[in-house]
Amino acid sequence: REFATRAINVGVRRFSKSGMVGRTWLSTSEQVQRNSQTKTERWWSFTGSVLPAPIIGSVLGGPSLASKCIVVAALAAAQSAYFLAQAESVLARATDAVALKARSAAVADTYANQGARNSAILPFTSALSAFCAAATAATVELPFLEAVSSLYGTIGEVA
Repeated sequence: REFATRAINVGVRRFSKSGMVGRTWLSTSEQVQRNSQTKTERWWSFTGSVLPAPIIGSVLGGPSLASKCIVVAALAAAQSAYFLAQAESVLARATDAVALKARSAAVADTYANQGARNSAILPFTSALSAFCAAATAATVELPFLEAVSSLYGTIGEVA
């Protein structure tokens, strides 16, 4: 469940509002304490999920050992089905969250590729505009072109 929850929560903090994000930074001692507390909670959870079937089976089962074993096995099967359903639910949520993030990453990658493709033409257009500016400056500033146009006329001039 922990790994599925981590997969679901990836990126949630990045896209949440500032009021929704609390102070989550922990010092080293706080991290050790939280890790120890998490392990202790896991052991209590494990004990709480394993012991009910034998205890209930020994109390509610009939007088014979065989009937008690049948009750314990039935309760253990019911518990297994319950925990399997829980695991499948969390796994389905995690799979859906990861698929959503993968789709978002694919869309972002597509936009990045489109931007790279559009910016690939910029060096050509920059060189072309520099050439046009140089040609304009040469036409205006060079006396040779002015002398040629005064002797022969300009192209397109009506005589």
